[in-house]
Amino acid sequence: MASRLLQQMGYKADVTANGLEALKALERKAYDVILMDVQMPVMDGLEATRQIRARQKDPGVNPNFARPIMIIAMTANAMHGDREKCVTAGMDEYVPKPVRPEALQAALEGFAPKLGLKPEAAPEKVGSPQPPSPADHSPQMTRASSRSAALPPVDMSRLNEFSGGAADNLNELVTLYLKQTTEQLQQIAVALGEKDMATTARISHSCAGASATCGMMAIVPILRNLEHSSSAGDVAASNRYGKEAAAEFERIKIYFLEHPPLLSAA
Repeated sequence: MASRLLQQMGYKADVTANGLEALKALERKAYDVILMDVQMPVMDGLEATRQIRARQKDPGVNPNFARPIMIIAMTANAMHGDREKCVTAGMDEYVPKPVRPEALQAALEGFAPKLGLKPEAAPEKVGSPQPPSPADHSPQMTRASSRSAALPPVDMSRLNEFSGGAADNLNELVTLYLKQTTEQLQQIAVALGEKDMATTARISHSCAGASATCGMMAIVPILRNLEHSSSAGDVAASNRYGKEAAAEFERIKIYFLEHPPLLSAA
């Protein structure tokens, strides 16, 4: 999702799956800015940042670490102390999820003069300032079923904001979201069947972040509850929330099947 948004702004970006892969990418190629997810498998964003900053102190090892590298934290856990942890690890800025296009654009443009950067094309101003959704940040269990029933499956204003109001962008974004979420829910089902709570929590966290960013707000509290229950090792609750998430995703798919003009209208 971030990659698509950066492309819309006129920037080029490469994507890696975890902090270790990010380090290997930096060894191969110089980068100006890193959007660093905090929660990742293998190596999280905090440790990856610490290792990058350590290597910058000895740039003779690899010239790609000799230049300034701006690291922007991206995390859905907007909890007290998170920003301090990111800054202590060596990050320069902090953008909470769900990612607001204007917040990400402001962060990039703030660093651009320091790095001599400019996008390949004039950046398109995307979105309008809106407060972040509290549903994406709650660390506590919520009444997911009752909340979801009261919410529409798709917040089209949020989806249009993220797609920049362009029909092609909207169609691409919906297709990407449906494909990615289908795969993630299948992975969650397998992990739950194997009672692999760590994998369930990690994938639920990722799926909730993408859902909130795209405006699928009714499924977010369910996925957050799934993340928290699996982190706590509560198998019964995790299985219940897994089924609720799958049911809510069916509601999302039905919404788009019943509103096909949304995918062809600007």
